[in-house]
Amino acid sequence: TGLADPASHRLVVVFHPAPGASRFDPDPAFTRHWGVHLLGIERPGYGASEAVPTGGRASFEEFADDVAEYLRQIRQSAQELPTIPFRSVGVLGWGVGAVAASVFAARHPHRLDALVLVDAPAHPSLDDLHAPFRAADLGIRDEARVDAAHPGILARVHRMLDDAAGQGDSGIEFDRAACASSAWLDDLDDITVPAVLVYGDDHPFVDRATDGSLIAARIPDARIAHVPETSGLAVAAVWSRILEHLAPRHGSIPGGKRGHRPLPGVTSRLSARSARPAAPRRSPAQAGRTSRAPPSCGGRRTPRAGRGTGRRRHPWGSARRGRPATRRS
Repeated sequence: TGLADPASHRLVVVFHPAPGASRFDPDPAFTRHWGVHLLGIERPGYGASEAVPTGGRASFEEFADDVAEYLRQIRQSAQELPTIPFRSVGVLGWGVGAVAASVFAARHPHRLDALVLVDAPAHPSLDDLHAPFRAADLGIRDEARVDAAHPGILARVHRMLDDAAGQGDSGIEFDRAACASSAWLDDLDDITVPAVLVYGDDHPFVDRATDGSLIAARIPDARIAHVPETSGLAVAAVWSRILEHLAPRHGSIPGGKRGHRPLPGVTSRLSARSARPAAPRRSPAQAGRTSRAPPSCGGRRTPRAGRGTGRRRHPWGSARRGRPATRRS
């Protein structure tokens, strides 16, 4: 299922959670303004996809190969349309979808250039999941507070869960069988693109200290970010920053018009540009000086954003590989 801008030069492939389906956008208005095309691909048994035939094999590896072939066909078709120069792909995996996205990234590293894994489980367990599905199955708590913080999102979540249950438990059965093997963990070092792992601090099923550390330690270039006071919808709470990583050259909207408020404390090593308000204009004599990082950055002295190194600052900061970024007092 395609969402947001179908004529965008940038494609973001979304691997949905379990339970889940392709027709979900964390923030449709923001996605549309950012200028990306979201492509959700359903695993067998979910939504309108075909169920695994009797006697068939449930495998994230085969699913990843199918996705790679589909993207090859899309790219070939896009090359025939000069108005839609399809160039590169960012990949987002959410929940069990993060496992499928990791397998895809490891098997087909040339097909993507950025990866985000949200609430990724190192050892997923789906034994207690059955249709019809509930928001709690995704780790979402306190629905009233969630809907107040993100108006309309629960309606989109429930639509996605209804789609997920269209074939009963077929999708969950596929994921349950595919998750039986943990071999995917051994292949994470084949991922060659920058990866960000995002975890809600209050998620009831996964956490960054165990799941995140184990996964990130095996990916050559990985950061871990956390979202305070968030359970199963971290993907929505930091959607703007996810798109900054997956589509960094899109979304040139003035900050005041963006659909998200600043989220200080999302991680302790956010870039200065992301973690604090814009600094007052400086005189030319002051422009070359350094400024003290805010306490959430560990008190390190860093150059002003955009100066000094000449490199684009990462929206998630520079947390070390495989180690969660923790707040310092």
